[in-house]
Amino acid sequence: MIRPAQESLGKPPYRADIDGLRALAVIAVLLFHAEIPGFKGGYVGVDVFFVISGYLITQLLISSPARSGGEMLGTFYVRRARRILPALLLTCALTACAAFVLLVPAELVFLGKQLAAAPMFLSNLAVWSDHVGYFDQGTAYPGELRHLWSVAVEEQFYLLYPLLLLIITHYLPRRGAVTLALLAVLSLLMCVWASYYHASANYFALPTRAWELLMGAVLALTAAVRFRARLANELLAAVSLLLLILTIYAYDPDRISYPGTYTLLPCLATAALISTGRREGTFVNRLLAWRPLVFVGLISYSLYLLHRPLLAFVSYYSIRPLAAPVRLCVLLATVVLALLSWRFIEQPVRTRKLLKSTRSLVIAATTASALVLAAGLLLWRSSGFPGRFTPSERNLIALAPNEGPIKPCLSPTPEQVRTASVCEFGDRGGSGGRALLWGDSHALALLPAYDEIAAARHIQLYFVMQPGCWPLLGTVNSAREDPQERAECAAFNSNVVQGISRLDPATIILAGRWNDAQFMPAAGPRSPANISAFSSGMQQTLAAIGAGSRRTVCLLLDVPSLKYPGSHTLLMAQRRNLSDELLRLTRAQAIAPVRNMEQNARALAQAGELRVVDPKDLLCPGEECLYKDQGHSLYFDDDHLSSYGARYVASALSSCFGAPLLTQGNHAF
Repeated sequence: MIRPAQESLGKPPYRADIDGLRALAVIAVLLFHAEIPGFKGGYVGVDVFFVISGYLITQLLISSPARSGGEMLGTFYVRRARRILPALLLTCALTACAAFVLLVPAELVFLGKQLAAAPMFLSNLAVWSDHVGYFDQGTAYPGELRHLWSVAVEEQFYLLYPLLLLIITHYLPRRGAVTLALLAVLSLLMCVWASYYHASANYFALPTRAWELLMGAVLALTAAVRFRARLANELLAAVSLLLLILTIYAYDPDRISYPGTYTLLPCLATAALISTGRREGTFVNRLLAWRPLVFVGLISYSLYLLHRPLLAFVSYYSIRPLAAPVRLCVLLATVVLALLSWRFIEQPVRTRKLLKSTRSLVIAATTASALVLAAGLLLWRSSGFPGRFTPSERNLIALAPNEGPIKPCLSPTPEQVRTASVCEFGDRGGSGGRALLWGDSHALALLPAYDEIAAARHIQLYFVMQPGCWPLLGTVNSAREDPQERAECAAFNSNVVQGISRLDPATIILAGRWNDAQFMPAAGPRSPANISAFSSGMQQTLAAIGAGSRRTVCLLLDVPSLKYPGSHTLLMAQRRNLSDELLRLTRAQAIAPVRNMEQNARALAQAGELRVVDPKDLLCPGEECLYKDQGHSLYFDDDHLSSYGARYVASALSSCFGAPLLTQGNHAF
């Protein structure tokens, strides 16, 4: 066995200050997810957990009384099972029950994937495969189990780490800390590189997170980093705590790339607090050992597991965003539930009052895990059990625009875009010519209507989109602050222009989520006052795609943005017997965010440079805008039309091809 330098052998002494540090970490995470002001960087609490975990587990392994490697591994994995599985499986079961009652079919199917991944400790891979960044998730997503990614990373690490430690013990008995430190540096370098090139995978992947756990492991194998002067140690601890609090307050995820070099600060601060707390400790460590704080640390695992689903379900049920006092009340309820879980589930299993023998533990854990896995697979592979809802409720449920047959068309390669080898809709091989629908997710939301319009007119319709990327050259969306995202958007639009030259469509339809406040030139100073960034970008785009007598360019103005998600709000209002008046929106409110852009677009149309089509002519026929029709929601969320809504405005959309061909109720093709 590797032994820690200058530490006595045997069971490591209990340190209350580390439980206090755990409490600080979990409080930061909870308040971050509850969107409490002052905790924008609360997500760094997970990094604090990783360093602590690496330290404590390594101490446990190196002080194991086991006489052989096999015995050590067996004892270790049994202890991990007793520590992790009871509360985890309980959380999964409670979440699945609540989800079955509340969630619409598509959301229940999505939860099934998370549920199936949880007992397999693959939650990080399940989240990553959804191509959604951690900071894009929000707190309102129903049935939230994606926070289990961190549990999965830890358990994947501890599946391999004890074996690695045994190998180091055998072959490098005096170089253990150095070897682990080198592996940590390698993992850190991968993390920094991936933060620029693979941000989503970087957040959830074990290889780019392992260095944080290894930092704690190295700390456990070395002597404490301490100064001889007591004052210096006190200052080191105080500065470390202040730096940790500063990261919790200041690490705005919208402004920094995380994890990466920024992650070093909270991890090093955590390591310093652990190190200075050895032996006699410091004032800061004694402060962290405050009994109420220690108690929060003791129940921190259940707190972490339960808080996110509870926040998500309450937010989902309430429709409106939760006020800060309500969110705090939800967190207090989480504390109560976590205390019950710790008292009646965690502790009895850990202390062998329940499932005393290893055999009984294995049988119970295997059975419970299999049931959770089976339930997850059943939901994941189901249609979401729509029979749970009445026919009128089912009419209000709108599918996400990216669901269904369109999914394979959402991620074409750059080469496919350049060569126009993209998805086709409408009348494939029809006699009416070719058209291209180019835009962002708002173009995607309108695709069901354009597919039918193109089929009725015998037009081959091609479709290209990039989320959050306007179909404009020389112009950037200031809301996309990440330079990499801006570069990807520019490259995508450049590839589309090349594809247009090969495809040679007769009509090009441009659709996006326009917003006056977000238009900005891609480079150089802002445009003169008489030429907006939108206008200059549109003129550059028109020149690049060859707009003129032989090619029509049709610009779709944006649909109104509601105050709340349309489909969800209508459904919950009906289920709770509430009024849906909170979705009311006036035409003036709908036009305000895009007034300048629309004026500039209409000026270009009057100059004969393009055609302008406005869905608001149908969605806002009077002073107020519509959000439902004949028991159906016109919206999927707050700013994307549902497929029903897209077809509702089809007569306006068809104007891109000239006069309507036929009329069927509100659907004019």
